[in-house]
Amino acid sequence: MYKSNEEFEELLNKGDAESLLECMEWLRHEEKRISKERERMEADELFFDKKMEILKSGYASLEADRKKLQRERDMFNAEKNADRKYYSTEAYEDLAGTLFAGVNSYLALKRRYRDLASLSILNFKLAAHVAIL
Repeated sequence: MYKSNEEFEELLNKGDAESLLECMEWLRHEEKRISKERERMEADELFFDKKMEILKSGYASLEADRKKLQRERDMFNAEKNADRKYYSTEAYEDLAGTLFAGVNSYLALKRRYRDLASLSILNFKLAAHVAIL
């Protein structure tokens, strides 16, 4: 409506009724415009706040998933290391040392091997029988 503050001040300085009415109309118009602008800014602020909450919850969820994945990865690596230790040659050497302890001759070795083989066959048959039941 008015191009500058100088024009508005000129109207105020004139002091006649028509100029003052025009100034009042301009002030009402500006008040409405400012009110609408304030409402728009408040709506925008609410919109951005909601977006920020969505982003925060998304990042929190992402962080929780990342931690869960890291825990699963650590558990998997621990299991893999445990399996690696279990199947290492040291474990078999210890087992062989225990199973064949006291064997000093070839004949004793054959007997111990035959005894162990019969035990494993019995265990296999027993496991098969239990599975059938």
